[in-house]
Amino acid sequence: MVDTSQNQPVQNLLQTKLYKPVIRKDLIARPRLFALLDLGLERPFTMISAPAGYGKTTLVGSWLKSQSFPSLWISLDSNDNDLRLFLGYFIKAVQSQYPASLRHTQMMIGGPNLPAPEIIGDSLIDELNEIDGEFILVLDDLHLLHDPKIYDLLSLLVRFPPQGLHLVLITRRDPPLPLGKLRAGGLLIEIRGQELRFSKDETETFINQFADEPITAETLDELMNQTEGWATGLRLTALTMRYDVQTDQGNVGSKQLNRYVIDYLMNEVLERVPPEIETFLIKTAILDKLCGPLCDAIVQMDGDSGHAQTYLEWLEASNLFTVALDEQRQWFRYHHLFGKFLVNRMQLKLSTDEINSLHSLASKWLAGQAMLEDALHHALAAQDTQSAVWLIAQHRHHLLNTEQRATLEHWLQMLPPGTVNAHPELLLAEAWIAELGRNDSRTIRELINRAQTLIDGQPASSDGRIEQLQGEIDTLRGLEKSFAADDPPAVIALTRRSLATMPKDWYLARSEAWLHLAVARQMAGDLTQAYETLAISANEDVTLGSQPRVRNIAGAGFVQWIAGDLTGVLQTARQVILASETADLYESLCWAHYFTASVRYQRNELDSAERHARQVLELRYACHPISVVQCTAILALVHQARGQPDKAQAVVEQTFDFLRETQSDALLSILRAFSAELAAMRGDFTSAAHWATTIGPQMPLRIMSFHFAPQLTAAKVLIRTGASYDLTLAAACIDRVERFVTATHNTWFTIDALALRALERAAAGSTAAALQALEQAVTLAQPNGLVRVFADLGPPIAPLLEKLARQGVDSSFIRHSLLPAIDHNAYRTSPPAVAPQPQSPLIEPLTSREMEVLELLTERLSAKEIAARLVISDRTVKRHTANIYLK
Repeated sequence: MVDTSQNQPVQNLLQTKLYKPVIRKDLIARPRLFALLDLGLERPFTMISAPAGYGKTTLVGSWLKSQSFPSLWISLDSNDNDLRLFLGYFIKAVQSQYPASLRHTQMMIGGPNLPAPEIIGDSLIDELNEIDGEFILVLDDLHLLHDPKIYDLLSLLVRFPPQGLHLVLITRRDPPLPLGKLRAGGLLIEIRGQELRFSKDETETFINQFADEPITAETLDELMNQTEGWATGLRLTALTMRYDVQTDQGNVGSKQLNRYVIDYLMNEVLERVPPEIETFLIKTAILDKLCGPLCDAIVQMDGDSGHAQTYLEWLEASNLFTVALDEQRQWFRYHHLFGKFLVNRMQLKLSTDEINSLHSLASKWLAGQAMLEDALHHALAAQDTQSAVWLIAQHRHHLLNTEQRATLEHWLQMLPPGTVNAHPELLLAEAWIAELGRNDSRTIRELINRAQTLIDGQPASSDGRIEQLQGEIDTLRGLEKSFAADDPPAVIALTRRSLATMPKDWYLARSEAWLHLAVARQMAGDLTQAYETLAISANEDVTLGSQPRVRNIAGAGFVQWIAGDLTGVLQTARQVILASETADLYESLCWAHYFTASVRYQRNELDSAERHARQVLELRYACHPISVVQCTAILALVHQARGQPDKAQAVVEQTFDFLRETQSDALLSILRAFSAELAAMRGDFTSAAHWATTIGPQMPLRIMSFHFAPQLTAAKVLIRTGASYDLTLAAACIDRVERFVTATHNTWFTIDALALRALERAAAGSTAAALQALEQAVTLAQPNGLVRVFADLGPPIAPLLEKLARQGVDSSFIRHSLLPAIDHNAYRTSPPAVAPQPQSPLIEPLTSREMEVLELLTERLSAKEIAARLVISDRTVKRHTANIYLK
């Protein structure tokens, strides 16, 4: 029996790929090569590079047995040509020995937005350096990988080697790594075909294990002449001697062992095995890894089922190029040359339909064991796209539930072109990826419209599939209308209908429906029903309870924020942090840190706000990009409140780069709005006012459920300029927002709008109206201790607060909390008479790297020359150049 007790509902990383090769008992000791490998332990990097059949894997596997250092192994294959998947195996291997290691890097690759290799490399190297002690990591069959991003990462590892890591690469050809620099720096030990060839003594010892009598000197010389010490050639000779009774030592070398007759010799060996074994070998040639039950599932010989494990053990015992992958001898693989020979033989003996049938049987068995990545590969190899679609459709919601959207996206990319557009389940999977990873409303709308067209053309199904898919579409449409915040009854109708039809195990989809149903009820003015909705959704979590579920809990935070219940937001955040950390649900964890940072900032607890906002920015590649933008605003405001405008601007620049890198362009407008607000705070009124008068008044009045709302930025900027025209425009902006937040029962932004109204009225000379608006704002803010909503308006709000305090309105709160928080040195309140430096007209300023590229462009350097000068890729130069022109 194959042990599948460790299998998860969806198993993407196969444990068998991390097994070290099992070493055969007939192994020949090779101390001269062991000495070379030992020398490699004094270097960070060892490379064994030689063609197939030179015994590379066997050599390293046997050498590891002699080492006291911990050693790890990854068997690579052509399906690993994906940086995220490669890193998944890298991390899984290291964590098998050091379970607490590489957590940050693991988080980075598990998120919806994969960082650039250099960013991942920095994290990986830092975390590898934290491991106490030395260890060996072997990457076998590296030549099967061709993804440039993987080699970009490996280049960083070998150029800046972690102190305890000894990296061993086994390959048939030299990889695209900086080998010349490594040789020059003495960082590399190389073992090549010349060193791997069997010596005369090693050849004699090896052949004598198989011969009935000791090999003669003449035969030995002939063998050395013909095989040149090539390990596979020697093994083929030995097998020929064993199976061919007509072969004697006098004609062993007469067959001219070279690459052109290997197939001939393998045929001779294969023809001498029992017929059932030959059939078994040919049918299992499609498999990269073999185990008894899997082979039984695809071979299906009449009256001879259930014998696959026996066959595998016989093949290994007979030295027939079969390698055990684990000590229990449950999993095996064929030697690569032998496997290639078997594939060629299979293609000669079996029709295309027969081969496709074998792949289909393998796919079905692997899917039953939750080995879905391999199952997908075999389904596609069988040209059975429908089965591949079915596999993804069956498991897409599990991946969404467990925040594995990156895996789902990878699976969708494996499908033939045009497949996604033909299947509503796949279109909806793409829609969720766009919604949760990029907040791309236009793409989402196009995808759900296509899905709607497809299901409209299908009759109702007996299994409820069409109704369930309609419920999913209703959820996504409900989200769209919820964000528009213009029709709460429609959102309520859509989400209630979707919850009635979607299965309970579509957890993420249902949690989104529950959240937006609650928000719609809150916007409609029924906060009690909103909280009741959240309680029902949380109870659904408890009744299902098969895995950590936090999204429904987290949803309460948005409703509480809109309602101005900051104490409730903090309680929700604590619950989510506790549940998310133990389950590695990084996206939910980021939302919890965002909630905490928001509350702590508004209560003027700047150190705590900074700590939680930084947590989100450090986890930014695992977060929803909205939480990244919001925490960027919070952290920048913390720096601004401390009188550190340069630090505030640096945080914003970093997030502009992040949004472009992750193709989250839909959020750039929000960050540009915040940049305008920040520019006004530091006295850059030229660029801020340009944004406020041209773009700001046109910002759509969408749902205002986050810490920063761009709809208020124009008013904040225009009031600071003080011009009469600007005040008129500011008043119009505030009127617009006030009507909206009143209609949507948004307590939090009602406070913000009232505080702004007070400033606008005071600037217009209407002190009484200003104090009336400010009193309402302070009265609403005091129970939750909201401070920064006033303090961030700067010194102009202070005289109004002092007047209000003298009138006895919440005087203790004003004198002890609000007035001390206003730093008169942190904000510029009017345009400087003479600017000491010309202000940048760019709301989105050039980053330091873009400035470097711009300087080199003025030297008329090409992209390749700039890339070489800055040690970055051509593609990165082109991205920076495009950003410069856009800005």
